[in-house]
Amino acid sequence: MVQEKSLSYMLRQTFLASVVNLTVYVTIS
Repeated sequence: MVQEKSLSYMLRQTFLASVVNLTVYVTIS
């Protein structure tokens, strides 16, 4: 239970980080 929650938390954090990086990259370009 705890592992599943932290896994989905990690995935969400990774996804958010990717979106932010993509936005910054597009803005800079």
